[in-house]
Amino acid sequence: GLPGDPFPDKSALLVHIMQGWYERKRILDFGCGLGDFAAWMAAGAKSVTAVDYSKEAVTLATQRHLPSSTGNLDYQVRTEHDLPEGPFDLITCIGVLEHTDDPSDMIGEFVKVLSPSGMLIIQVPGWLNPRGEIYHTCRVLFGLKMTLSDRHWFTPRDMEGIGRQYGLSIFRIAGGHFRLGWGDRMVPDILERLEKAGVDTERLNVFTPWLEARASMTNLKLQPVPAAEVEKDFSDGMPWNLTGASTTYFIGRADK
Repeated sequence: GLPGDPFPDKSALLVHIMQGWYERKRILDFGCGLGDFAAWMAAGAKSVTAVDYSKEAVTLATQRHLPSSTGNLDYQVRTEHDLPEGPFDLITCIGVLEHTDDPSDMIGEFVKVLSPSGMLIIQVPGWLNPRGEIYHTCRVLFGLKMTLSDRHWFTPRDMEGIGRQYGLSIFRIAGGHFRLGWGDRMVPDILERLEKAGVDTERLNVFTPWLEARASMTNLKLQPVPAAEVEKDFSDGMPWNLTGASTTYFIGRADK
C-alpha cells in the first residue's frame, strides 16, 4: 500500500483510531453484521452488546465468536427502537447511518441509552473528495443510480446539525481511506458504479484515461499519516484530512 493509506480496509482503520476509547467500557455496537468488530472490542471492553436487524447475521456472528469469547460478548436481533437497556459508555455505529430511514431519529434513540459521559462513534462514507464530486454529479444532475443502498450523504456540518438537536457536539474526527477517495482505488470503484448505472462501454472507455490520470496525480499528494484527525472547528473550510472515503465522528454531550 501507499505510505499515506496503510489501512485500506475498514477493520484495520477502526482498530487504529479506537485505541484508548473502548477499553474497560460498556459498549453497544449497533449494526454489528457478522460481529468481527464487536468481538475485537470485547477483548478489552467491560462488555459488548452487539445488535443487528438481520437474524441471519446475528446467528452467524454468534456461531463465529461466542465460543471463543470470555463471557462479556452478546449478539442480539434488535432495531434502533428496541435497544437493550443502558446506560452504555460507548455506542458504535459503523457504516449504518447512511442506510437508515431517519438518521436523526436513530441518533436520538442512541442518546436515550448513552451514559451522561458516554460517547458515540459513528463512521459514514466521506464525499469531500474527487470520488464524491464524480459520484454526486452523476447522481444529482444526471439521475444515475450510483448506489442501491445509501439513502443519506453526510458532511461534518450535517453531523454537527444532527448532534445539536440532542445537545451533542463533535469532539474528534478521523478521516481515512484516502486512496479510495482520490487515489488509485477510486478508479475501479467509480467505473464499476457507472457500469452498473448503465453507462455504455464506449463512454466509459473515453472517461477511463482521464480518471486514471486524475488518480495518478493525486496519489503523489498522499501524506504519511494513517488516519488524519481534526478538531470540530471548520470555520476556515474543510481541511484536507477530511477528504478520505470514510469519516469517523466521536460525538458526546456538549456540556461534558
